[in-house]
Amino acid sequence: CGAEPAASYMTWAQISQLKNTYGWEIASHTVTHPLLASSDPSFQPSVLTPTQVDNELTTSKLSIGTNTGVTPTDFATPYGDWTPPVLAQIARVYASHRGFADNIDQNGDGVIDHGNTYPYNDYLLYDYQVQAGVTVAQVENIINQTKANNQWLILTFHDISPTASTNPDNYQYNTADLDAIAAYVKAQGIPVVNINGGLVTNVGNLLANSSFDAALSSNTADTTAWSTDSPTTIKQDSANNGNYPSPANSALLTGTAANTHLFSPRVAVDGTKTYVLKNYLNVTNMAVAAGHEIAFYIDEYDASGAYLGATARYMKSEVGNAANPTGAWVENLNFTYTPTATAKFARLQLVVTANSGAKVYLDNVQWFAEDGSTTGGQGAVGKAGDVNGDGAINALDLSILLSHWNQAGATHATGDLSGDAAVNALDLSILLSNWGK
Repeated sequence: CGAEPAASYMTWAQISQLKNTYGWEIASHTVTHPLLASSDPSFQPSVLTPTQVDNELTTSKLSIGTNTGVTPTDFATPYGDWTPPVLAQIARVYASHRGFADNIDQNGDGVIDHGNTYPYNDYLLYDYQVQAGVTVAQVENIINQTKANNQWLILTFHDISPTASTNPDNYQYNTADLDAIAAYVKAQGIPVVNINGGLVTNVGNLLANSSFDAALSSNTADTTAWSTDSPTTIKQDSANNGNYPSPANSALLTGTAANTHLFSPRVAVDGTKTYVLKNYLNVTNMAVAAGHEIAFYIDEYDASGAYLGATARYMKSEVGNAANPTGAWVENLNFTYTPTATAKFARLQLVVTANSGAKVYLDNVQWFAEDGSTTGGQGAVGKAGDVNGDGAINALDLSILLSHWNQAGATHATGDLSGDAAVNALDLSILLSNWGK
């Protein structure tokens, strides 16, 4: 390992024991532990090329899968060293990304956020690093804050030792202090989950063509398909700019001198339920100025299909990242939506504002009921690959999927795990990647 070549590391047998005996998730952390986005004259004088970054990501995934039997779906960046282009590469290979000591004010209130707010941002999971110099009392205080805010807290430890170094740069922590923290979490009754168990996952996507494997329609009155009023600037892209598990295709949204729009298919909704919408965005360019954004709206319709314009509402937007000269940013822009009482149908509307300079790839758009009722599943943290909703991913799910192979107009209940209305190799890959969970 590039972090400390002389150290002794775990064997594959020990790693498998963590997984099989104790239920740990084994996630990926590259092959050689390099800086992925920068360089350091003391141990890595050159910045990795995109090809080298991709090799670190894919080879690690393959090695872990070969040696443990479970292919990892989640990733943690060495040293927390990433940029939007690197994060876009990570997103093509993994379902989530955890940084390290990012120290970002997520909601703009001037306070550094260490917790993650529901329904989270799969590719920007923030953590709180714990090493020499961080007291048990400090960690307990962070736990109390995130519990009060109803957030998901991810604590990052490295080397745990009975006699840990007092130098923070050695990334060690005392066994006794870790014991005390674990006991405090248990006493507070706080559930502890692996990363892939904490993510808000799809338990029945209501949107067809959610990965844009089919082209967009230019007829915005067509409520059965993704459509746009600007087919020359909002269109299907097939250059591998999307995200896991099907990055090949995505929707490319390019800004013009006028506002342009992308509309999702219309879906049936229930005003007594809350829905989760997840949207992968790879922003390669965006003007960093007020009013320049990609905005997400929900359009609502009554039982007869009449547009309820008075209830259409703004949900969320993506603006240019001021920390990057091109405004680049990569994230999962996720939010919840509860229909108004008279709404029986709804669809997602994206507005690319005029003169925004936008060049954005949208992929893997998901819309599902938070309680899992879209398929009778387990709720918002249901398991990807659980076709029959019994809480396990096993031969029963595989049998259902294979019996509907190549079926058009498929649903989650018949094996369509990717939301593209077909049962194919992509769905099989999702199921096998989560086998036994």
